[in-house]
Amino acid sequence: MNNSLRISITSALLLLSFLCIASGSLAADTWIPEFEDICGKTQDAEALSKDELKSLVSRCDKLKPLIANSDNPQKSVYLFRLDKCKKLFAYMIEISNK
Repeated sequence: MNNSLRISITSALLLLSFLCIASGSLAADTWIPEFEDICGKTQDAEALSKDELKSLVSRCDKLKPLIANSDNPQKSVYLFRLDKCKKLFAYMIEISNK
């Protein structure tokens, strides 16, 4: 193999690996830690203050469009679960008013 062909192949492989790495990082669901943090608080919902619960409801509202616009094939499951978490927090706010 001549030197210029070797350089071209090496360059193409480098470019291909860079594109694979870049597309993987762009496709990452950066919202998942926020989702896990929010829905992880459902176990402690009874002990949370009204302000903390309102904050969690607000965070749910902000997170919903990020999930809906993602390419994650399980986004409908995440949206369903997020809705259930939000409803629990809203219910806890409602019963604390009584």
